[in-house]
Order: sequence, then structure tokens, then C-alpha cells
Amino acid sequence: MKDHISEQEDREVSIRAHDKFLRIALDNMLEGIQIIGFDWRYIYVNNAFALHGKYPKEDFVGATVMEKYPGIEQTEVYKVYQRCFNERVPIHMENRFVFPDNSIGWFELSFEPVPEGLLILSIDITERKKSEEAILQINAELEQRVKDRTAELEEHIRQLKENEEKFQKAFQASAAAMSITRLSDSVYVDVNEAFVKMTGASYEELIGHTSVEVGFIADFEKRQDALKQVRDKGSLKDFEISILNKAGQKLNVLSSIETTVVNGERYAINIIYDITARTKAEEQLAAANKELEAFSYSVSHDLKAPLRAVNGFAEMLEYKYGNILDDEGKRLLGVIQSKAKRMTVLIDDILSFSKLGGMAVERTDIDMNALTEEVVGELGRTIEHAAKIEIRPLHPAKGEPVLIKQVLVNLIANAVKYSSKVAAPEVMITSKELGSEIVYSVQDNGVGFDMRYANKLFGAFERLHSMEEFEGTGIGLATVKRIVTNHGGKIWADSAPDKGATFSFSLPK
Repeated sequence: MKDHISEQEDREVSIRAHDKFLRIALDNMLEGIQIIGFDWRYIYVNNAFALHGKYPKEDFVGATVMEKYPGIEQTEVYKVYQRCFNERVPIHMENRFVFPDNSIGWFELSFEPVPEGLLILSIDITERKKSEEAILQINAELEQRVKDRTAELEEHIRQLKENEEKFQKAFQASAAAMSITRLSDSVYVDVNEAFVKMTGASYEELIGHTSVEVGFIADFEKRQDALKQVRDKGSLKDFEISILNKAGQKLNVLSSIETTVVNGERYAINIIYDITARTKAEEQLAAANKELEAFSYSVSHDLKAPLRAVNGFAEMLEYKYGNILDDEGKRLLGVIQSKAKRMTVLIDDILSFSKLGGMAVERTDIDMNALTEEVVGELGRTIEHAAKIEIRPLHPAKGEPVLIKQVLVNLIANAVKYSSKVAAPEVMITSKELGSEIVYSVQDNGVGFDMRYANKLFGAFERLHSMEEFEGTGIGLATVKRIVTNHGGKIWADSAPDKGATFSFSLPK
């Protein structure tokens, strides 16, 4: 009997030891463990569950689930508790739990019916869920970026197609002949209708061939020079060259070429104008100018000889018979001499004007301040005047110095002449930049003119004032206009009667 009691005590000690070891093992598990009785009270919780549940371990045992987590009756997990209690079946679920402090946790829960009630195993998957949500967010952002980028690419492709259509329409509708060649081998890849019409070659005869192969080259060396410049510099502006059309006729063309790169291949876009008619007209004009110049010299010689005779005889009359001429005779003799001298000046002006028509302009840098001061100085030595002439700082110019000096001489002399009858004549010379041009102005405070007649100002022999008011041949402003136009510039005037006048001319930078 004593031995039986001893065995039972040993067994109880062993059980207690086993329970202790089991409790230690449960308390140190990473998974949360809770046992809940049928009365919804916590019977046991381990350390991991206390950490998950956000209460000290000792606060759970004896308390109900509803006491620790008010409002749990409205959650999905509460329904699972009830089902497990009632149906006594194991259930596994993931649960998003909102704690009383409004923090959120995610848990994997395994419900297992036990004699005491329910055993619930919980694993905290909050960080995993956060990672999943972050991955989902990243994936959503990436997906949105892909959608946005796809939309951008689709829009870009749409615009490219639209631009290509516009280019093709403009390319084909252009009145100028246009071609696109591959720069590496000079093969035509596209031409427009104007190019086909100009050359007389069909589209099929051109595409895939070079200008040499289709027989367009009239000056091979000049063509090679142009091709080298395009390859080296990427463009060529206003290049004149002769080509042969399919019928073998020579055409003079003006060519401008720009290069572009498509898929790593360089192409040349050539815009070509047929200037054959213009070239012939220029040649005819040059010939006419030469004839006019020869005629002008002939007329000058034929007119100047009798004028010199008139002047000579008038001087002889004055020398031999001046003492016996009455006042009227002397007046008439003076008129003869004056008219002869004016006629001589007019002939010289006409000759100078005619020479300007065919004169080539060689541009050099011009110090306009120094040139204007020189003109004003010479003007003061040749004519008497009381005008105050002010020269503001002037921009430098590019042009033919002798011709630009003539422009300044004519404009400043006019300003002095037409302001000579006011009490305090003033002339001011200024300049300013205006886009790609420099504008020079000569302003006076003289008699001015009515702008309704401004269109007559720059015509040869056109005058807005009579000879009795102001002397002149009517050639000066026409000469100025021709010089400025030959330099690629423009000239204009602004005035009002008795308000002075401003004459301005522009020169390209």
C-alpha cells in the first residue's frame, strides 16, 4: 500500500513537471496561443499572444474577450468564434483587427475546439501585409506609369503620324521641287511632284537611283563640292548650279539643303527652284545696263560738248562785252551761265545714277561714326550753312563705304538745305537695331512735306518743292534708294508740313 502511494506521488510530480515544461514551451513560442472558455473568458494566454493583444499577460486570464476588446461583437472574427463554439469545427482565417487604440494588425488565426472551449493559434502577419500592400502599391504605381507611358507613346506615335501626313502633304503640294536622298550613297528615297515635273523623270525612274545615274549632272566637279559641304557642315544655302533634265536641256537651279538623321541614317532634304528664266532675265538686264551705260556716256559726250561751248561763249561775252551790256543783258547772260551749269550737274547726276544699276556691292565693315563725321566736315567746307548737326553714337555697318558715304552726303545735305529757312536749323543723325537690321535716321526741323506725296520722293526727277524754293536736280533721293536697295536695305521718310522730316534707311547686319 505504501509503495502504491509512493508511485502515485511520483506520477503527480512527474505530471506537474511535465505541465511546467509544457507551459514554459507554450509561453516561449513565437505564435500566440489563447484558450477561451465557453463563457468567453480567457483561460490561458502565452507571452506571444499578450504581445499581439497589446495587454500585459496577467490582464487577460479571467477577463472576457468583450471586456478586453469592446465592439468585437460587430467583427467578422466574432462570428468565427461563435461558429467554432457551436459547430465544434476547426477554422483557419486571416483577420484585419482594429485595436482600441485605433492601431491595425493583421493575423493568421487557427481556431481549434478543445474540451475547455477554444484554442486559438495566432501569427502576426502585419509586416507581411504591409509588404504586400507596399508591393501592391508599387505594382499599381508601375502599372499606372506603364499606362501613362503607353498613352504618351501612343500620343507621340499619333503626332508622328500626323506630322508625317502634314509633311507629306506639304512635301507634295510645294511649288518648289523637293527631293530626299540618303547621304551615304546619294540615292533618291523620295521626290515630290514638282521635282518630277521639273526634271521630266518619272517617280519610278528616280527612286533608288542617284542623280548621276539618271543623268542630271551638268557640272560634276561643282556637284562634288556641294556634296562635300553638305556632308561636312550639314547644310547648304542658296547654291546655284546647272543640271540637265531628262530631255537633256540645261536648267539653272537654286538649291538649299538641310540634313536630318532617321534611325541612325543621314538624309539630305533638297529644296530646288528653277531659276533658268531669272538667269536669262538677269543676263538680258546686264546687257541692257551695259547698253544704257554706253548710251549714257554717248549722250553725256554729245550734250556736254555744246554746254561747254555755251559756257565758253557766255564767258567770252562777259569778258569782251560786259562793260557795254545793260543790267537786263547782264541778267540774261547770268541766266544762260546758270542754266548751262545746272544742265552739266544734271548730266553728271544722271551718269552716276545709271552706273549704280549694274554696280556690284562689296561689303566691308564701316565705322559709321567716323564716316558721318567725315561727311559733315566736308559739307561744312563746300557749302555755307547755319545748321547745328548732332551725331549720336552710330552702330557699325556692312557695305560699300564709297556708296554708303554717298547716301549720307545726299541725306545730310538735303536735311541742311530744307532746314535752312528756319530760325535755328537742327539736324540729328541716329541709329538703332531693329531685328536683323540696323536703321539709320537723319532728322531735321525744316519745312517738311505732305505725306500724301511721299511716293514721289525717291523717283528720278521727282520734286516736292520748286527750284525757286530749293535748288536740286531731283536725282539725289533716287540715287540714295538705288544704293540702299542694292545693299539689301529699305528707305522711307516721315514728315509733316513745317514739322521737319526724318529720312531713315536700313542695312542688314
